[in-house]
Amino acid sequence: MNDGRIVIKHIKQDKFKTGGIAVYVCDELSRERAYKNALISYILTRGTEKYPTVKSVAERLNELYGADLISSVENRGEIQTVQLSSSFVEEKYAPGKNLLKHTAELLLEMLLHPVTENGIFSQSYFDREKQELSEYIMSIKNEKRTYARMRLIQNMCEDEPYGVPAEGFTEDGDNLTNEELYDYYQNYFLKKTRIYVYICSKEEPKEVIEYIRETLSKYDEGNDEYAALTPGYIEKKEIPFENIKHIKEASETMQAQLQIGLRTNTDPGSDENYDTYVMNYLLGGSSESKLFMNVREKNSLAYYAASSYNRFKGVMFIYCGIEYEKYEDALDICIEQINEIRKGNFTDAELESSIKYLTQSIRDIADTVFGQINFTFNCDIRKEAFLDKISTVEEYADKLSRVTREGIIRAAERVRVDTVFLLGGEDE
Repeated sequence: MNDGRIVIKHIKQDKFKTGGIAVYVCDELSRERAYKNALISYILTRGTEKYPTVKSVAERLNELYGADLISSVENRGEIQTVQLSSSFVEEKYAPGKNLLKHTAELLLEMLLHPVTENGIFSQSYFDREKQELSEYIMSIKNEKRTYARMRLIQNMCEDEPYGVPAEGFTEDGDNLTNEELYDYYQNYFLKKTRIYVYICSKEEPKEVIEYIRETLSKYDEGNDEYAALTPGYIEKKEIPFENIKHIKEASETMQAQLQIGLRTNTDPGSDENYDTYVMNYLLGGSSESKLFMNVREKNSLAYYAASSYNRFKGVMFIYCGIEYEKYEDALDICIEQINEIRKGNFTDAELESSIKYLTQSIRDIADTVFGQINFTFNCDIRKEAFLDKISTVEEYADKLSRVTREGIIRAAERVRVDTVFLLGGEDE
């Protein structure tokens, strides 16, 4: 079942004794729904009609030869994903046990049949998980680097859905009732989101796939009124110096956190993306990168200095842990490293080493079951969002291997500083 709202795929693997199954519930990221989706993911893992407690779920997993259960909430650009996944022992190593089928049944039971009381979620589960989620969101402030990134994105993308964290905001749960959330779960979460299911195993489990298809189809209303998958890429090719946002937030912290948000102006669906991918690695992807060597090693301005690239949204981030008083110097040298790449000031050996490392990292994805599942899911999202035709690890690695010096220089030339965020110091 590979079209429309629900997609089910088999990924063949021959390396491992265990396989994996993952369910991704995908929604357009929004302030209105982010907290609700996250809270539902918390509640779903508490128990099911058949296994109504955490203990009974754990006992069932133990019966399935120690299968694990993982749940998560993430943003891929402006796509919010709720994931439920589990491993299982392959039939060859547990003949006659049909562990894949039983694991699939448990995951769908968790997704579709949570514990209810009086026609709504269990009130005790709702209250507890709402408290847990809100406490988690508030605790992010104690993780200074994570908090600084969140605040950077909120300011950089204040008018874009990307500014909404994957778990939403605590205030979005203040007046949320159990009745309201259960109605949302029944009528939107199960019926309007996009659902992707992946099974990674040695043999294609046709009967299990048919079971999943028939089970999920009961919640498919047969129309096209469901969440669109848009990563939210926008271009900002001209950001005058005076329009760059500079934000400082006081905080008691041993290290001030400097985070710089940049627009790559790289179409995520074009081959230019691979140039930007390698450019980011040269800039701040390793202990040999320009940021690490020049900001930390040569000038001793940072405890760490690195960068990352989000292809879905088309943004880059530079992040450093610095002494508050060294803010201006650290910022200047960080920006200068982009200019150095624009000038072509990197060696052929650095370029070859970067491409070799990145292509090997991509190939290493195939060394784990859930690496293969996550890669396939990302390929499907990219195909949906911007018609990317890449579908295998080797195809992706081949694109990276073709990146040239000229492509990297052009990628650096497209980058524009959007927002600078500094966490640390005292209130002025």
